[in-house]
This record gives sequence, C-alpha cells and structure tokens, in this order.
Amino acid sequence: MVSSLISQCTTGTMALRELEVICRLRSGNWYADHMFQKALVEAVSVNSTIRSLYIWGMSFDETEAQTLADALLSSQTLYQFCFQPHDQMSIFSFLRELSLKVSSNYVLLRLYLTAHFDLRANLRTVAKVVHRNNSLVTRATHFVMGTRHKYCAAAFELVHSTPGLVARVQNYASVDEDEAVQRIRRSLNGLCELDGFMRVTGVVKDSVTCHRREDGVMQLTDLNTDCWLHVRQHLKVSDIPDVM
Repeated sequence: MVSSLISQCTTGTMALRELEVICRLRSGNWYADHMFQKALVEAVSVNSTIRSLYIWGMSFDETEAQTLADALLSSQTLYQFCFQPHDQMSIFSFLRELSLKVSSNYVLLRLYLTAHFDLRANLRTVAKVVHRNNSLVTRATHFVMGTRHKYCAAAFELVHSTPGLVARVQNYASVDEDEAVQRIRRSLNGLCELDGFMRVTGVVKDSVTCHRREDGVMQLTDLNTDCWLHVRQHLKVSDIPDVM
C-alpha cells in the first residue's frame, strides 16, 4: 500500500520539486521485501520535475542502488541529492555505479553522501564532476547577467537548460523563477543569432558583413534565420579557436 502511494505521488504529478523519504522502521514486510525501494526508484526514474531528493534510513540491494544512480544521472532536473541509507553496501553499489558514468552529467550540483574510506577514489571522481558543474553554472550565470565572454558563453551553452542555472540566476539577480527563465531564454536567443554567436566567439566585433561576389554565389549573410539555425545546431562556441 505504501509503495503504491509513493509511486502514484511521484509519477502522477507535474509539480513535485522536492521529495524527502525518511525511513525509521527496521522491520515489516514493506521494508524487507524491498517493494517500497523498488517503487521509489522506479518513480524517481520517470519523474521529470523533481529537483531535490533526500533518502534516509533504508537499505537498497545492488540492482536498486545502481538503478537509483542511473536515475540520478539521466534526470534533466535533479540537481540536489542526499543519500543516507541504512547500510554501507547500499552506498557502495550506488557510488560505484555513479562514478563510472557521472562525467556525462551536467545537472548535478549538490551531492551529500556518507561514504566508507574504501570508496574515497569513487567519491573524488564524483566530487570533481560536481565541482565542474558548479563552475559551469557560475560562468553561465555571468553570461545571463551580461558578461559576453567566450568562456562564459561556452559554459552557458552546456547548462542553459538545467534548473540549477535558473535557481542560480534567481539568487544572483534577486528575481522570481519566471523572470530568471526569461533572462536565460533571451540570452540563448542572442547566442543562437548569427551576429550574437560571431561576436561572443571573437570572429567579428559588431556584425557579420560579406563582400558581394560578382558571381552571385550565396554567402553567410544571405542565409535566412531558419537556415542559419540549422547550421548553428552543428556549431558550438568551443569549436571556434580563441583569437590570438
């Protein structure tokens, strides 16, 4: 019954931002047969709005712990996670899986774990990625706030869709979520435009101009917006060499 309720609550809402699951029981069928743990992991895997998750006091078998790690890594919204299970084996399975794949995650900004000494190498791997992500979000925030430096633009390009950036812009600019989202969207639109992209990458100072060709061959400035945006899909800020 409890496992069914947690599944319905977590998967059936589009407004859930934070979830705390605290288990103080050490017996009972729902705990022993792992029905609750399985339901929780499955629910987190499909939820597309949760940003902060706190799990304390229960045990996870190896498969559940690894699935939980995969759910964290694949989430496009979950940037704060606290995992304090009842036993070290849960931590071991979770952290081992997480450390193998975490480098491809650009969402996670805060992770709280109690890890055994033997797991310090895995923990360092994860900590480096969390530090990298925080650095990217900080640089991206500066870009949103008006710093048109290539270094900041490259970071913004990587993390512009993450909720952690929205929260950071809110805090930095003292605005509500809607205004933060609008500022990020305007920054993204500017970076996608031909002149905006070329300016921030240092290709031009103001705008792109081309000498007209006598043969009438189409040039870069002749592209309409849709064509340029198609080209832009294959270009990253980091693809453009730095100006010497």
